[in-house]
Amino acid sequence: MVIAQHTPNEGTIGESWLLRSSYGIAGIAIPLFFMVSGYLMSGKQLTPRYSLRKVKGILRFVFLTISVFVLLLLVYHKFHFGQLRDIGTYLYQYIAWIFQEGFLWQYWYFAAMIIVYALCPLFGRIFHSRWLTPCIVSLIIVNFAFFIADSIFDLEKRYITQAFRVWYWFMYFLLGGYIRLHADKFKSISWLHAALMCVLYTLFLVSGISRAWGCEYYFGSVLCMIYAVTVFCSCVNTPIEHSRSITTLATLFLPVYAIHPAVIALLSHLSFISLMPPTAQYSAIYVIVCAANLAISYVLMHTPFVKNIFHL
Repeated sequence: MVIAQHTPNEGTIGESWLLRSSYGIAGIAIPLFFMVSGYLMSGKQLTPRYSLRKVKGILRFVFLTISVFVLLLLVYHKFHFGQLRDIGTYLYQYIAWIFQEGFLWQYWYFAAMIIVYALCPLFGRIFHSRWLTPCIVSLIIVNFAFFIADSIFDLEKRYITQAFRVWYWFMYFLLGGYIRLHADKFKSISWLHAALMCVLYTLFLVSGISRAWGCEYYFGSVLCMIYAVTVFCSCVNTPIEHSRSITTLATLFLPVYAIHPAVIALLSHLSFISLMPPTAQYSAIYVIVCAANLAISYVLMHTPFVKNIFHL
């Protein structure tokens, strides 16, 4: 879903209703990430020690991969252009990710997760208290208010980077935990409901009702929340036998997430792809990028020493 979101650019999406639709279908990727985290962590002892270990793991991963990337960038600039850029350009990469900037802009997600992990002891108490439902309801109201503000005057786009839009991440995180703790209430939700909400949400997103462009500005809409919940519950309610393939794919999440923008950028410049119309171009890049990402990530996760980088 994340690759589907990042493959097309804003101008390309605007040229095709089909591209806008596929972008909308994949628009709940980030909410699902946080719901999965909340679902899994609601069954754990969320102690300060646990929070510290997780935060340290994320920072270790982030700074190691940034260092590797900066080193590769130095080599590329030296041998391709014959000179290096200003040293500040390279050092800035170590903080740019927090603000969704720089070469590893997609790492903003890890900045958001650091905030969530830092508050895990508090969330652990909320999960098992009478305040869980009031907190979720309050956050839903706040999120919807931000959605309206984005629809009218692009509030978040102008002033708040994604990592710090914590009202969304807290709500989806708590929702994931709520679904696990009250599983009986969601057993009737099926893929039929998810498909229906997918259609409704996609039509809503492509309709142009809101002036905001980008699925991240729809996370506070009621349709997005319901769509995310129905898809998540459908996944939870689907019985799946233990599969080696699923286990293997799960281990590839971090490397795929880390390298996919670079792979997209490289493959987008292939000569035969650039000659295609927007819809065919998107489809070709998406398929090739997915295959390339999985293949590269698989190799990385089976390379001694390198695979240790991708463990939080």
